[in-house]
Amino acid sequence: MPIKLPETNQSFLNLIRFTNNVTYFPGDIDLLYLKETMDELAKQLPENINLKALNLSGSPVTYSAPTGDMKYRDVKLIPHIPLENIILIANALTTNHTLLRLTLKNNLITDHAATAFSKAIKENKSLEFLDLSNNKMTDNGALILLNALKYNPDLKINLENNLLSNDMLEYIEKEYKGRVICDAPEQQVNLINVSADEDDSFEKRRVINKEEPIIPVSVTQTLNQLWEYSTWLVTTIRQYVLPDNQNSTITNSPVLSHRNIKPVIPDGNHNKNNHKPASLG
Repeated sequence: MPIKLPETNQSFLNLIRFTNNVTYFPGDIDLLYLKETMDELAKQLPENINLKALNLSGSPVTYSAPTGDMKYRDVKLIPHIPLENIILIANALTTNHTLLRLTLKNNLITDHAATAFSKAIKENKSLEFLDLSNNKMTDNGALILLNALKYNPDLKINLENNLLSNDMLEYIEKEYKGRVICDAPEQQVNLINVSADEDDSFEKRRVINKEEPIIPVSVTQTLNQLWEYSTWLVTTIRQYVLPDNQNSTITNSPVLSHRNIKPVIPDGNHNKNNHKPASLG
């Protein structure tokens, strides 16, 4: 037996039947019957000949009532449409030939709905704009939609604020510019090391041109550690191994001369066995 929808929900569905532009607001329907109402909407869309623009945007916004007012505390004002209903609506688009704009942003739509939208994109030749922004679609779902666009040259899609990688955003910008709206690809960044005296943090981010070579922080840290180790090693050699009267210096070492370090080295006639460190006996 079909569920009898509240009068507000019936009024919303009547708008769908007889109005050419409908936006779904909290007061339009009883939210307790949201799923059932969307089921009925999906059944009506294939035969609808009046509707031109339909906005079914959800929203993550919640209302926090004053402390003590538990009746309305953290009530979700505009819940998202369940994914199963989103798929039913997408399926209904395959036989609807009057709708021009459909907005479904903020509905937590995932890749699971991509196949249904792909079929709708291929078969629906009247839809001009599909807004799927602010959802949870990844590269896999986006690629399914992009492949379907080849069969529908007049449709534009909005994929802003989804879970797309930078590589996918660059691909869309290159191959589908003007047809797919999406976030701009992020600029390449470089992490550079700064001294503790200059900044309390040891890493600083700056934007660079793609042509500028990138030196990872780990390499810089390794070079610093290597330099510190070489300094310690030279000091140790001078203290325990080399005689005090040796004044020969290494003058052609840029690393040692950088901090005016002048280690001495023995000549060929020096006998190391006579100058063992005290700790070795």
